[in-house]
Amino acid sequence: MLTLKKSKTVDALGYDPASFQSVNVEKIDGKDYNVLTSDKGKYFFDATTGLLYKSESKEGTAIVKDYMTVDGLKFPGEVDAEGNGQKVVIKTTKIVLNSGVTDADFKL
Repeated sequence: MLTLKKSKTVDALGYDPASFQSVNVEKIDGKDYNVLTSDKGKYFFDATTGLLYKSESKEGTAIVKDYMTVDGLKFPGEVDAEGNGQKVVIKTTKIVLNSGVTDADFKL
C-alpha cells in the first residue's frame, strides 16, 4: 500500500526529464503522437490534445480510452491495461477534489 501512495497517476510525469533519450512523432490509426522514450518505457501523448494516450513498459501496456473533466482538470476515465498475461479495464465513475478541505487547513 505504501508503494501505491508514493506512485504517480502518470508515471512519466514523475521521471527526470533528463532520463528521456528521445522524443519522436509516431502515427497510430492516422493520428500523430509525441512519443517520449526512456529506460522506463515509452509514453505516447496525443499531438493535438497533449493528453497521454498510451504507455508501454516492461510491466505492460496501458491505453487511456477516455478522459473525464472535473473542475476543469482532465483525468483518465477508462484505461485498458495489459501485463503479465492479464487484461483489465479500469473505469473511473467519480472523482472528488479537495473534499472537506478549507482555508483553515493551510494556516500555520
